Amino acid sequence: MVTATVVQGGRVIDPANGIDRVADLVVDGALVLGVDVPVPAGAAVIDARGWVVTPGWVDGHTHVFGDIGLDDPDTAGVLSGVTTLIDAGSSGSLTLDELAERAATCRTDVYAIVMLDRRGIADTTSIPTSVAEIPNLPLGELRRAIDRHADRVVAVKAGIYADLGRAWTRLALAAADLLGQRAFFHIGNFRTHRSADVGLMRDFLGQLRPGDVVTHCYTGAPGGLVDDGGGLLPEALAAAERGVAFDVGHSGNGFDPSTARRLLAEGLRPTTVSSDIAVINVRQRVRSLAHVLANVAAVGFDLPELVAMITANPCRLYGLPGGSFSPGAPADVTAFEVLDDALIPDRLHPTLPRPTFRVRATIKAGEVVPVDLDAVMADANIRFQLLAPPGAPRRHDAAAAALLHQLATCLPYLPLDGEVLQQAVTHLGGEVGLSAAEAAAVTRRAFADRDGGNQVGWLLAEQCASSGRREVVDRLARAAASAAPAFAAAP
Repeated sequence: MVTATVVQGGRVIDPANGIDRVADLVVDGALVLGVDVPVPAGAAVIDARGWVVTPGWVDGHTHVFGDIGLDDPDTAGVLSGVTTLIDAGSSGSLTLDELAERAATCRTDVYAIVMLDRRGIADTTSIPTSVAEIPNLPLGELRRAIDRHADRVVAVKAGIYADLGRAWTRLALAAADLLGQRAFFHIGNFRTHRSADVGLMRDFLGQLRPGDVVTHCYTGAPGGLVDDGGGLLPEALAAAERGVAFDVGHSGNGFDPSTARRLLAEGLRPTTVSSDIAVINVRQRVRSLAHVLANVAAVGFDLPELVAMITANPCRLYGLPGGSFSPGAPADVTAFEVLDDALIPDRLHPTLPRPTFRVRATIKAGEVVPVDLDAVMADANIRFQLLAPPGAPRRHDAAAAALLHQLATCLPYLPLDGEVLQQAVTHLGGEVGLSAAEAAAVTRRAFADRDGGNQVGWLLAEQCASSGRREVVDRLARAAASAAPAFAAAP
């Protein structure tokens, strides 16, 4: 049962209310009573002396669903001091129902930015590299999916790359407008995109509307916010002045300290800081939102400004509850220590000095949640999530796990030929009691390909050719390992 709690003697920073002082925060049940207000009799006490106490952190760009998503969102959420997560594009119109079902089981509040692609982000190798590869935009289907989960969807997402041309920007913005959503845009090239076009970025920035969001604003990759000489594009400042939001989106390569310092000096200050945490970066550069904050702090932000970018700012931007200690606000609280400057290990910037932020306590809706900073790194948290429609029968689950295991074993010895791989899937499916259609559906699900538009053999051949066979084998092996325990327990 949730009771009153007083978080006592910490440095309370509440940017929304202009508070920055040593004080006592009082919550009662799921709501904030206030700062330095009378404490109800029998309230539990958290000794926060030497800690910083802020509204619950919001990580506005994460991946906690699907192939690139963490298995347990709470490991990047309340267990790490983050009371609200926004999954940025892991779901599409075909998978938003699944994300909502998973989110409903979490202690952390999970919201969604929905990808315009029907599948969401399967992996970075599935991102279109030319206009011909852009999928049809299922606007009616996406509209219905968003309507079903209107309380959870906060934006729609697309990537901006020179390879796709200027028409794609206009199309994505038009789609967002038709869907009644703000647009959330990834910038900065992946390895699959070679060209950069400063003119396209100028045009793109000029089209953005107040409330739209640009993530990876401090990327050092081509296709960012710099001109050919490395200076900030003036269109970026103009966009910020008219209400376009800029998000750090740290990721594995979405944040470059030298670029950040240069753009910050030229006046571009982000609205929000986010981690872009995913299975592909959690053990390298990201680790947690606290680790990301330390990296961002080093380029020239003070603590109150950082706190605003993970509390009041994202809540105001996305219309979320919380983000302040106003009386009656949700009782979401993050308490942390700021340690002395240290050299935190970082693969790309091993000698960058910055403070260490260590989360010490989380309160979510008035309940104290034990912090577990190691849970996000656990092997089980970085395994593949086998997608399945909510409420789907599970009579073939054990066979599905067996098929994926067999494919992972055989694939290295098979040619990259779609017809051969199709025959292999059909044959192996038969060995474990699945029809050809069922075997194809299982394998498509394992690769987040839910629309059935491609024969599974050709799908596997394309994946092998584009991303390397080892990666495809690893994905199948992870799928089988992830599926097997749940399948064994299925009725």
